[in-house]
Amino acid sequence: MELANGLPAGQRGRMRAAALVLAFAVACGHERAALVALHVSTGQGTAEKPLEGASGTLDCPGELLPQELGKSDEDGDLRAQHIGAVSFACAVTISMAGYQPYKAALQAVCAAPAHGGCVTVDLRVMLAPEPGKTSATEK
Repeated sequence: MELANGLPAGQRGRMRAAALVLAFAVACGHERAALVALHVSTGQGTAEKPLEGASGTLDCPGELLPQELGKSDEDGDLRAQHIGAVSFACAVTISMAGYQPYKAALQAVCAAPAHGGCVTVDLRVMLAPEPGKTSATEK
């Protein structure tokens, strides 16, 4: 028996299944998001304390402005996602007023490299007070 579109009934079902598989393959073909996870603190040893409000940026060559990754929360944690692997030519910078900024090349701190880039950055960053200060709250 033929249907109105000219295909036998059995072939129409197989075509529908093939179309669904193709649509699924195309949808899954997008690059995986890269994850940047940071823990920011200050102090040393037992005096180490989470640092809330530190800013993270991703600086990549050819980009007009750095990508803002957000600010660390009350536990000192900052998490951000980036569409696709991040180029090894990029650098991550963590900064906060009253502290010396921390900057690292992605190639040096990448936890999961993939296809010429990085899909996971997992860093513990210790920010030191600016020279002449013992904490950011002192004036």
